[in-house]
Amino acid sequence: MGATDQPNSCAPNFGLWASLKLRRNGSVVQIDEAFIESKRKWSRGYHRRITECIFGMIDVTTKQSVLRLVPNIKTETLVPIIKEYCVQNAEIHSDKAAMYHDLESEGFIHRTVCHQDNFVAPNGTHTNNIESYWGHLKNHFRRMNGTNRKMLPLHIDEYMYRHNNKLNGDLYQILIRDIARFHPVESDIYVENKIKASNNTKLIYIYFHQLFQ
Repeated sequence: MGATDQPNSCAPNFGLWASLKLRRNGSVVQIDEAFIESKRKWSRGYHRRITECIFGMIDVTTKQSVLRLVPNIKTETLVPIIKEYCVQNAEIHSDKAAMYHDLESEGFIHRTVCHQDNFVAPNGTHTNNIESYWGHLKNHFRRMNGTNRKMLPLHIDEYMYRHNNKLNGDLYQILIRDIARFHPVESDIYVENKIKASNNTKLIYIYFHQLFQ
């Protein structure tokens, strides 16, 4: 993965998420990284499983989340993403991984928990929300029996989109509204009628794909 012309690639190329900011109302943002397997077609029809790295953040109050497919989990890779989506002085909770050690010098309040000792630190710091998020995400991919490496970025975007909008009402109508937002010449009524007239789920896929360009 990692091609810059794919949604959720290593390039900061998030049309729909450009205005998303975590920790707006003084809540805590939990951060963590996870590894999942994707499949790449190999010679003679065989598939080779490849481990992909995803970096995730979740606001424990609003439940808004950010997922980014990343090439590695180095400080120079993760800190710019944190700065892009977390407001200054945000309180960030993480484990004691070395790549997060400089967050305070970047202007954040940083609390940590050592998972070798306990799941919740004596001061109440924990990463249970993001850990639960990973569990649901991995179950989602497990039910899919893995995913093609080329399609993985879009599947990650779709999961994040569903999660971030699950409490906002009818997801279909929300999707139509967002499509119209990013295609100003096409009103939400026009988009909905166009999809219904075509009776083609591929059109929904194309529109959804374009939201993240």
